[in-house]
Amino acid sequence: HGTAAAVFAELPAYWEKTKAEASADGFELHAISKGDHEWQPLFDCLETRGDWLGKGRDVREAEIYDCLRMVRAWRVENPLLFRKYRAAQGKIEKDLGRLREAKPEVRIPALAAGVELDRATRHLPGSTRELRRDLNETYFMHGTSPDVLLDLLAGGLNERFSTVAAFGNGNYLAEDAGKNDQYVS
Repeated sequence: HGTAAAVFAELPAYWEKTKAEASADGFELHAISKGDHEWQPLFDCLETRGDWLGKGRDVREAEIYDCLRMVRAWRVENPLLFRKYRAAQGKIEKDLGRLREAKPEVRIPALAAGVELDRATRHLPGSTRELRRDLNETYFMHGTSPDVLLDLLAGGLNERFSTVAAFGNGNYLAEDAGKNDQYVS
């Protein structure tokens, strides 16, 4: 990997870096088509319990449905957020190192998404390189409303812009798309 600074500056090899770096919005969207290697893992992330769908406080659709189907997907390339993510990885790595030195008896439980989500996301590009299991990283899903999507793509999740929900302000993540479906419009 090289020096820590070089690893920090590296963007994922599968990104089309030049467009995202030059974008006025700070990010670039790349459409994913059915034949692309990302399509099937993302499609598999939508497997859910049918009895969770169409229920919840934010559901506005009058239709009854028992499955989710992916129609379109995009890969978001945001160099600034990716570099912030890399810096956060470094901070967590240092913090965990200090904790382990100071209190070797403390065991940090592993955070795990559901088996189905873990199995699906394992085939996404970068999941074996960028995702750090030793830092307790895993994938979860987030549902949002269309009116905040551009802000989220440009700046990432931000609890200051969230609405009050069941457990207060915050960013809610789930391991099942059916749970996210209960809170999106």
